[in-house]
Amino acid sequence: MDRVAIGIPAYGSQSKDWWGPLVRQAAELHKQNIELVDLHVVGSMMTDVSRNHIVDDFLKSDVEWLRWLDADNVDKLGSIRRLIDTRKTLVTGIYTKREEMGDNVAYFSTPEGAYRTVSGYTPGEIFPIQAAGMGGCLVHRSVFEDIQRSYFMFDLAGGGVVTVHKDDIRGDVFDDALDPTDGLAIDGALRLRLRQPTRPKPFAFFMLGFGRTEDYGFFEMAARCGHRLWLDSGVEIGHLGEKVYMPADTRREEVKQLQKRFYEALLFQ
Repeated sequence: MDRVAIGIPAYGSQSKDWWGPLVRQAAELHKQNIELVDLHVVGSMMTDVSRNHIVDDFLKSDVEWLRWLDADNVDKLGSIRRLIDTRKTLVTGIYTKREEMGDNVAYFSTPEGAYRTVSGYTPGEIFPIQAAGMGGCLVHRSVFEDIQRSYFMFDLAGGGVVTVHKDDIRGDVFDDALDPTDGLAIDGALRLRLRQPTRPKPFAFFMLGFGRTEDYGFFEMAARCGHRLWLDSGVEIGHLGEKVYMPADTRREEVKQLQKRFYEALLFQ
């Protein structure tokens, strides 16, 4: 039997449209040969803080899988079983932004180092991507363990934390002396003074900053540790806003728009 914990970063209250599917999912898991060991729920205005505390709690157990479910994502029965059955250490379902014809919250990387939205796939395909929203992601504990073995976490002199791969460290990073170049951009590189953590804190798997959401850095660290992110497009997850937005709704709307343009073109021929 596969053993799973569900991690929920929460802020505020959730509606019945969110709680109902979660309770039904939890009640059915044993029928799919899955033991739901725990729910790790952490509430904070900072999503990265919530996620890091959830992982910290998860790693204190011996549970194999952590399934993320954000407090505005609606799961379907069977989604966890299907993700586990891919036997990928890092795999996600797919959901869209909370709008009509919303873009997919799943991304390929570009040669320039940016990200572009995944599109043009056949529903049901399983293929590698580089980033996604965490709201439907399944992570094997080895991903977190390998990141912790490969990265060091440091405090920044001006506040906050940063992770650095062990192969990228040159010289002494523990000097607390004032440095007049701290915070300056020198030869195209931003210089930031690093310090040893001053108190125990959860490892920074997730970090908001530099205009990016907290998930990009996690997937980049995981990839460098040998864990490729896969997308199972057959696992469709709702995104709760004014209604529950589903990828299938976007596809239907796209077909309607194509049909409309086709008929308009015939009309004006």
